[in-house]
Amino acid sequence: MITLAQHIRLVKEYQNNGGVVTHAALKANMHPETAARYLKANAGPEELKQERGPRPYRTRSDPLQAIMPEAARYLEAAPEIEAKGLLAHLKIAKPELAEAVALRTFQRG
Repeated sequence: MITLAQHIRLVKEYQNNGGVVTHAALKANMHPETAARYLKANAGPEELKQERGPRPYRTRSDPLQAIMPEAARYLEAAPEIEAKGLLAHLKIAKPELAEAVALRTFQRG
């Protein structure tokens, strides 16, 4: 993805040099194929990002996947338990599962 400043420079250079994509791409510091895609779409980086929508895949593995079933059982039994206390209990009870999980990640999950 390019920055807004790169897109503005690309369009400006493209108009100034008579429609040569490769020269405009060089001036805007990007690959010519990327420049051609943005010029063809006639849209900036934010518009293209909105068209694509959210990713249909995860970019990393879920760190809570191993301990959430166990945590859900504890929360069903006692919903007043705070995340900090529950994570401390899980780290003692199942250290191999809960050791790599950070408190803030657990609170968000």
